[in-house]
Amino acid sequence: MDVEVAKRTADSVAIPNYSVRIDTVGGEGGETGAIEFTADAAQMRNLRDKLVEVLKEHEDKHAQRFVKYLN
Repeated sequence: MDVEVAKRTADSVAIPNYSVRIDTVGGEGGETGAIEFTADAAQMRNLRDKLVEVLKEHEDKHAQRFVKYLN
């Protein structure tokens, strides 16, 4: 997002940053963990795209068969 109010204030353009925390649970013992990071808008879009890609792969029959054999 780029906003220019006037030519004199163009030097102080606000660049949004997001603080993100992702809590995870997994494994046989239900181990928990957390990942914390800061990201800008482009990194958040990339993260969203990668998560959508992973979720689509998880719905794939081959991936479901693989998970079944691991359990």
